Amino acid sequence: LLGQGGFGSVFAGMRRSDGLPVAIKYVSKDRTPERLKVDGQGRLPLEVALMTRVTSAPACPSVLQLLDWFDRPRRYILILERPDPCQDLQSFCEENGCLDERLAKKVLVQLIAALKHCESRGVLHRDVKPENLLISTESQDIKLLDFGCGDLLKRSAYKYFAGEFELQKETFC
Repeated sequence: LLGQGGFGSVFAGMRRSDGLPVAIKYVSKDRTPERLKVDGQGRLPLEVALMTRVTSAPACPSVLQLLDWFDRPRRYILILERPDPCQDLQSFCEENGCLDERLAKKVLVQLIAALKHCESRGVLHRDVKPENLLISTESQDIKLLDFGCGDLLKRSAYKYFAGEFELQKETFC
Protein backbone atom coordinates (compact mmCIF):
# COMPACT_ATOMS: atom_id res chain seq x y z
CA LEU A 1 0.00 0.00 0.00
CA LEU A 2 1.49 3.34 -1.09
CA GLY A 3 -1.31 5.51 0.21
CA GLN A 4 -4.95 5.82 1.09
CA GLY A 5 -7.31 8.76 1.05
CA GLY A 6 -10.90 9.84 0.76
CA PHE A 7 -11.15 8.81 -2.88
CA GLY A 8 -9.39 5.45 -2.86
CA SER A 9 -6.26 3.40 -2.27
CA VAL A 10 -2.95 3.31 -4.15
CA PHE A 11 -0.73 0.24 -4.46
CA ALA A 12 2.71 -0.40 -5.95
CA GLY A 13 2.86 -2.65 -8.99
CA MET A 14 4.90 -3.57 -12.06
CA ARG A 15 3.70 -3.39 -15.65
CA ARG A 16 3.81 -6.93 -17.04
CA SER A 17 4.89 -5.96 -20.55
CA ASP A 18 8.15 -4.27 -19.55
CA GLY A 19 8.57 -4.38 -15.76
CA LEU A 20 7.99 -0.62 -15.40
CA PRO A 21 7.18 0.35 -11.78
CA VAL A 22 3.60 1.69 -11.62
CA ALA A 23 1.16 2.93 -9.04
CA ILE A 24 -2.31 1.37 -9.17
CA LYS A 25 -5.05 3.64 -7.84
CA TYR A 26 -8.46 2.18 -7.04
CA VAL A 27 -11.25 4.79 -6.93
CA SER A 28 -14.76 3.91 -5.78
CA LYS A 29 -17.48 4.92 -8.24
CA ASP A 30 -19.62 5.96 -5.25
CA ARG A 31 -17.24 8.84 -4.60
CA THR A 32 -16.74 9.98 -8.19
CA PRO A 33 -20.11 10.39 -9.89
CA GLU A 34 -19.05 13.32 -12.09
CA ARG A 35 -18.05 12.63 -15.68
CA LEU A 36 -16.54 14.89 -18.30
CA LYS A 37 -16.62 14.61 -22.09
CA VAL A 38 -13.19 14.21 -23.67
CA ASP A 39 -12.82 14.50 -27.44
CA GLY A 40 -12.53 11.08 -29.04
CA GLN A 41 -12.99 9.24 -25.74
CA GLY A 42 -16.57 9.93 -24.65
CA ARG A 43 -17.53 10.74 -21.06
CA LEU A 44 -14.78 9.88 -18.58
CA PRO A 45 -14.63 10.00 -14.79
CA LEU A 46 -13.55 13.52 -13.79
CA GLU A 47 -10.11 12.53 -12.41
CA VAL A 48 -9.37 10.44 -15.51
CA ALA A 49 -10.51 13.25 -17.81
CA LEU A 50 -8.38 15.84 -16.00
CA MET A 51 -5.31 13.59 -16.02
CA THR A 52 -5.88 12.79 -19.70
CA ARG A 53 -5.80 16.53 -20.42
CA VAL A 54 -2.62 17.23 -18.44
CA THR A 55 -0.69 14.13 -19.50
CA SER A 56 -1.35 14.31 -23.24
CA ALA A 57 1.65 15.27 -25.38
CA PRO A 58 3.66 17.28 -24.86
CA ALA A 59 3.78 16.09 -21.29
CA CYS A 60 5.17 18.05 -18.35
CA PRO A 61 7.98 16.29 -16.46
CA SER A 62 6.62 17.68 -13.16
CA VAL A 63 3.15 16.10 -13.49
CA LEU A 64 2.63 12.40 -12.71
CA GLN A 65 1.64 10.57 -15.90
CA LEU A 66 -1.56 8.57 -16.34
CA LEU A 67 -0.48 5.47 -18.28
CA ASP A 68 -3.84 3.68 -18.54
CA TRP A 69 -7.17 3.27 -16.80
CA PHE A 70 -9.94 0.70 -16.51
CA ASP A 71 -13.66 0.95 -15.83
CA ARG A 72 -14.89 -1.83 -13.52
CA PRO A 73 -18.39 -2.34 -12.09
CA ARG A 74 -17.74 -0.71 -8.70
CA ARG A 75 -14.52 1.23 -9.23
CA TYR A 76 -12.10 2.83 -11.62
CA ILE A 77 -8.51 1.65 -11.77
CA LEU A 78 -5.85 4.18 -12.74
CA ILE A 79 -2.38 3.02 -13.77
CA LEU A 80 0.10 5.80 -13.01
CA GLU A 81 3.82 6.23 -13.39
CA ARG A 82 5.74 5.48 -10.18
CA PRO A 83 9.10 7.25 -9.96
CA ASP A 84 11.57 5.22 -7.93
CA PRO A 85 13.06 6.07 -5.48
CA CYS A 86 10.71 8.78 -4.25
CA GLN A 87 8.43 9.79 -1.42
CA ASP A 88 5.84 12.45 -0.86
CA LEU A 89 7.18 15.85 0.12
CA GLN A 90 5.48 15.72 3.54
CA SER A 91 7.32 12.50 4.48
CA PHE A 92 10.55 13.82 2.98
CA CYS A 93 10.37 16.93 5.22
CA GLU A 94 9.46 14.88 8.29
CA GLU A 95 12.53 12.68 7.75
CA ASN A 96 15.00 15.37 6.61
CA GLY A 97 13.76 18.55 8.25
CA CYS A 98 12.88 21.79 6.51
CA LEU A 99 14.03 22.25 2.94
CA ASP A 100 17.12 24.41 2.61
CA GLU A 101 16.77 27.49 0.41
CA ARG A 102 18.36 25.88 -2.66
CA LEU A 103 16.06 22.83 -2.55
CA ALA A 104 12.98 24.90 -1.70
CA LYS A 105 13.65 27.05 -4.78
CA LYS A 106 14.10 23.95 -6.97
CA VAL A 107 10.83 22.46 -5.69
CA LEU A 108 8.88 25.69 -6.15
CA VAL A 109 10.19 26.28 -9.69
CA GLN A 110 9.06 22.77 -10.67
CA LEU A 111 5.71 23.17 -8.92
CA ILE A 112 5.05 26.45 -10.71
CA ALA A 113 5.92 24.78 -14.04
CA ALA A 114 3.48 21.95 -13.25
CA LEU A 115 0.69 24.36 -12.31
CA LYS A 116 1.28 26.51 -15.41
CA HIS A 117 1.11 23.34 -17.51
CA CYS A 118 -2.19 22.37 -15.85
CA GLU A 119 -3.55 25.86 -16.48
CA SER A 120 -2.53 25.65 -20.15
CA ARG A 121 -4.62 22.47 -20.38
CA GLY A 122 -7.62 24.08 -18.67
CA VAL A 123 -7.21 22.14 -15.42
CA LEU A 124 -7.26 23.41 -11.84
CA HIS A 125 -5.69 20.96 -9.34
CA ARG A 126 -7.41 22.39 -6.20
CA ASP A 127 -5.48 20.30 -3.66
CA VAL A 128 -1.81 21.29 -3.84
CA LYS A 129 -0.13 20.21 -0.61
CA PRO A 130 3.08 18.40 0.35
CA GLU A 131 1.33 15.00 0.37
CA ASN A 132 0.40 15.52 -3.30
CA LEU A 133 3.96 16.13 -4.45
CA LEU A 134 6.39 13.27 -5.00
CA ILE A 135 10.07 14.11 -4.69
CA SER A 136 12.85 11.94 -6.07
CA THR A 137 15.24 11.13 -3.26
CA GLU A 138 18.09 11.07 -5.80
CA SER A 139 17.49 14.03 -8.13
CA GLN A 140 15.02 16.09 -6.04
CA ASP A 141 12.74 16.34 -9.10
CA ILE A 142 9.07 16.59 -8.17
CA LYS A 143 5.80 15.28 -9.59
CA LEU A 144 2.36 16.76 -8.93
CA LEU A 145 -0.21 14.03 -8.33
CA ASP A 146 -3.80 13.32 -7.29
CA PHE A 147 -6.28 15.23 -9.42
CA GLY A 148 -9.23 13.76 -7.48
CA CYS A 149 -10.29 17.20 -6.17
CA GLY A 150 -9.55 18.93 -9.47
CA ASP A 151 -11.87 20.70 -11.85
CA LEU A 152 -11.87 22.45 -15.19
CA LEU A 153 -10.70 26.04 -15.12
CA LYS A 154 -13.58 28.45 -15.48
CA ARG A 155 -14.11 32.19 -15.45
CA SER A 156 -16.90 32.08 -12.87
CA ALA A 157 -16.51 31.51 -9.13
CA TYR A 158 -16.00 28.04 -7.68
CA LYS A 159 -18.93 27.43 -5.34
CA TYR A 160 -17.70 24.52 -3.26
CA PHE A 161 -14.51 23.75 -1.38
CA ALA A 162 -12.17 20.97 -2.47
CA GLY A 163 -9.15 19.74 -0.54
CA GLU A 164 -8.40 19.91 3.17
CA PHE A 165 -9.72 22.59 5.50
CA GLU A 166 -6.72 22.54 7.79
CA LEU A 167 -3.04 22.63 6.96
CA GLN A 168 -0.53 22.64 9.75
CA LYS A 169 1.90 25.55 9.73
CA GLU A 170 4.73 23.12 10.51
CA THR A 171 4.37 21.80 6.97
CA PHE A 172 6.15 24.85 5.64
CA CYS A 173 8.44 25.43 8.68
